[in-house]
Amino acid sequence: MTIQGDPRAEDLPANIIAAAEWHRRLGENFMAKIPVTAAGIEAIERVLDMGVAVCATEVFSIAQAVRICQVHERFVRRTGRRLPFYVTHITGILDEYLQRVAKRDRIDIPAEVLAQAGCAVGRKEYHLLRERGYQAVMLGGGAAGRSTSPSSSAGTCTSPSTGARRRS
Repeated sequence: MTIQGDPRAEDLPANIIAAAEWHRRLGENFMAKIPVTAAGIEAIERVLDMGVAVCATEVFSIAQAVRICQVHERFVRRTGRRLPFYVTHITGILDEYLQRVAKRDRIDIPAEVLAQAGCAVGRKEYHLLRERGYQAVMLGGGAAGRSTSPSSSAGTCTSPSTGARRRS
């Protein structure tokens, strides 16, 4: 069971850690859902040390995914323990942001192309994490665009011109 603490209190690592400590009392199958922010990265290091599995969320960029995987791999090397570790790439927010920028700046890019941006970054992220051998399970989230669906995996996107799905 994955539980995220109050997002309004996630600006301090201590708040995130306290929420994880409190929630883990609910059962052995608890996993802390923690955003990959500066405070979240610090908290993830501590939560892993507590022996709690982590779902690293609010990953919007390849750099964030690599950084948090490095934190996890450092934990594994230091302790010899490999706890379940998930990285959740959020796709739709990038799509929406780029659509707003294109509209604001009057950049002529078809909406169908912009709707694939987050998924394209997610595919690149997935392949890079595999290439580097990181032992994280990548999840997709935040699929708000009409070309993505919650059931899409990180390696699947919808073709803007045909609607056909393809694996990458």
